Amino acid sequence: MRQAKEPLSAGAVLGWLVLAALAPGAAHLRAGRRRTGLVLISLYAVLLLALLAFVLTNDLGDLAGSATRDSSSPPSCSARSPSGWPGSP
Repeated sequence: MRQAKEPLSAGAVLGWLVLAALAPGAAHLRAGRRRTGLVLISLYAVLLLALLAFVLTNDLGDLAGSATRDSSSPPSCSARSPSGWPGSP
């Protein structure tokens, strides 16, 4: 593994830190782990493209409604007993 010829400045380190937060795998590229960095960046890009395709092909109103629907109240069922539990008196 090769090392950098000159040490990085504080600004460069912060720049790589921000880049690594936005694009996982960037720090691997800087560290000389080219294959690992490219695999991580590629997987991240595929994940973002899949998420974009999902959002563009689905109605966001339906997605938000299903995520915020109140699930604490049971669905109405005419076969329930007065106590609310099936089979109880």
